[in-house]
Amino acid sequence: MAGDLTDATVDAMGEAAEPLSRIIAPYGKYFSTGNHEYYTGDVENWFKLLESFDFHILHNSNVKIHDKSDDKQWICMAGVDDIQADQIGYTGHGMNLKQAYEGCDEKHSTILVAHQPKAAKFALDSDYKIQLVLSGHTHGGQMYPIIWLAYFLNPYLSGLYQHGASSYVYVSQGSVYYGFPLRLGSYPEIPNIVLRSV
Repeated sequence: MAGDLTDATVDAMGEAAEPLSRIIAPYGKYFSTGNHEYYTGDVENWFKLLESFDFHILHNSNVKIHDKSDDKQWICMAGVDDIQADQIGYTGHGMNLKQAYEGCDEKHSTILVAHQPKAAKFALDSDYKIQLVLSGHTHGGQMYPIIWLAYFLNPYLSGLYQHGASSYVYVSQGSVYYGFPLRLGSYPEIPNIVLRSV
């Protein structure tokens, strides 16, 4: 889950999040913050709630997902705090790619969860070997004419992009909206990405 789960506190919306506890994921459930978690002023309580639902919180950290048939084979699932977190003034929060990548290596694939496409581009332009970045934030522009603003303010708008020879970014349009309950020229989505060895 690449952030922007909520615009409200746990007291206000925690019960509405309860269906997330019923998600069955053999390789685990993962969450990294978006900018809206920081707008709530309740990030730590959201972390606690999601951990109670068996989510791994990728707070500038990573988890190694091992192949169940071969423990030597693994993928590094890393996640960074939203790129705006430190600007909003959250002590101990803010995008730290070096910390998130620590323990990953070039011999194993790395997937990075980075909410904003700007953070995705920053990560892929770095010296770290990251094969796939999962982002969101843009809502695919949500509606005309805002879609043009989203296009010009973000290096990636929606869908799959190749970066260099062997790295990719997928920007989800998200499942709801921001502000007006309207979409025009974009659609809600919950992507289903299938990874295959090559």
